[in-house]
Amino acid sequence: CSLASLRRPRVAIVGGGYLGLEMAEVFTGLGCSVTIFQRQSTLMRLSPPCHDAVVEVLREQGVEVRLDTEVRLVDPDCRRGTVEFANSEGGARGSEGFDAVFLAPGIQPQADLLA
Repeated sequence: CSLASLRRPRVAIVGGGYLGLEMAEVFTGLGCSVTIFQRQSTLMRLSPPCHDAVVEVLREQGVEVRLDTEVRLVDPDCRRGTVEFANSEGGARGSEGFDAVFLAPGIQPQADLLA
């Protein structure tokens, strides 16, 4: 499937870490409509003032940011991928179709091994 052949492709990015934000910039620059799904309440585990500034810039660029939202399933299809998600606060559940899904969930270190 080629994103170039689509009019305004919709791209879902699963993960709001460094790689997810970098890819949001790339896809936005290519003219895509971008939605970031982040399981935590902040992007890149930033402090509140920094996080708020980053989210504001992303939204100014047209990126939809969905915090506290866990992706439960990505159902791939050559024409369209469906992303099923649920808000971790007990709120919205649903599914949406995207032309491409980029997985950038990141890792969480197992720091208790050092103790």
